[in-house]
Amino acid sequence: MQRLFLPSLLLSFFFLSPAFAQVPAPRVVVSIPPLHSIVARVMQDVGEPDLLLSGGASPHAFSLKPSQARLLQDAGMVVYTGPGLERFLEHTLENIGSGTRIVEAMELAGVTVVARREGGVWEAEDHHEHEHSEKDAHGHAKEQDHDHAKKHDDHEKAGAHAGHNHGNTDPHIWLDPHNAEAIALQVAEHLSELDQRNADTYRRNARNFVTELEALEASLQAVLKPVADRKYVVFHDAYRYFEDHFGLTPVGAVTLDPESTPGVAQVLEIAGLIKARGAVCLFAEPQFEPRLVRRLAEGNEIRVGVLDPLGADLTPGPGLYPALMTGLAKAFASCLG
Repeated sequence: MQRLFLPSLLLSFFFLSPAFAQVPAPRVVVSIPPLHSIVARVMQDVGEPDLLLSGGASPHAFSLKPSQARLLQDAGMVVYTGPGLERFLEHTLENIGSGTRIVEAMELAGVTVVARREGGVWEAEDHHEHEHSEKDAHGHAKEQDHDHAKKHDDHEKAGAHAGHNHGNTDPHIWLDPHNAEAIALQVAEHLSELDQRNADTYRRNARNFVTELEALEASLQAVLKPVADRKYVVFHDAYRYFEDHFGLTPVGAVTLDPESTPGVAQVLEIAGLIKARGAVCLFAEPQFEPRLVRRLAEGNEIRVGVLDPLGADLTPGPGLYPALMTGLAKAFASCLG
């Protein structure tokens, strides 16, 4: 009996010692569902990130609750798109503790960022001009390794991003699959620095995500190619990355700023655009009142569809991003076909 007791005691001490105790994953807070999905895929089998915005909430008109502000203060890492989209985070991130790592997706290596289009009526060249830089970014994303996280500022302090100016850039970067790949690879490096014990898992998950996206991209191309030359109008200019990547043909947007109602002159301009350019579909969004879209569609031979750039009706988690991209492709194909 005594011979069994001592080895058992030593074995228990061995597994309960600090060196072998299970270390929890860093607490990660992510702003919007598409980014949250990418981070959740990278953290799969290690931990789950927290999500700030859920359901039909729009980052354009969102205010933090006190409980959400506390969640940010307690986080080991915060991932968000950039101040051009999540303006509600600006004050909180400027005052967050220096121990919290802030990851601004628009600033990550390998992410292609394009300018906002001017006005509500677009020429054909407006949505194809960054094709070359997009391909470069994709090649960059495929070659990334953990050294890139060192080359880019870690944003350990919120003040590190205060000088960035994304006022004239389109913040909807996740709608380009190549950008999603770059975000996953870079987030894996940030997590690996914070949690070295699980570094191999983070990096393996990111690489698997890239492989999954390549297969998804091929299937989406097949869905969208037959309708690529069909013209349409969107509610607001949120889809340029998706449109450029898959070669679609938008001709304008109902509103330049989703937080503001367009004036009479702009509404008349869009109504004339629909007729003059032969647009076959007008897209609304679930985050915004569709009344204006319905009014524009009245009297015009144009279909009305719905595009959701955030995944309002999807379950948050690793599966949301591929479901979001698939849903967009099907919505385009259904309305344009």
